[in-house]
Amino acid sequence: MSENTKTEDRTTWSIGGGTMLGIGTGFFFLQQSVFIFVGCILG
Repeated sequence: MSENTKTEDRTTWSIGGGTMLGIGTGFFFLQQSVFIFVGCILG
């Protein structure tokens, strides 16, 4: 591999994507309990 290649850090993409999926899933459980919604975001 060449030393000139730039490797991008995708950790922010994975954190943001996981949060978006957690919010989307949590909206289905929001009517049951707020704690489940928060758990989906954190999970």
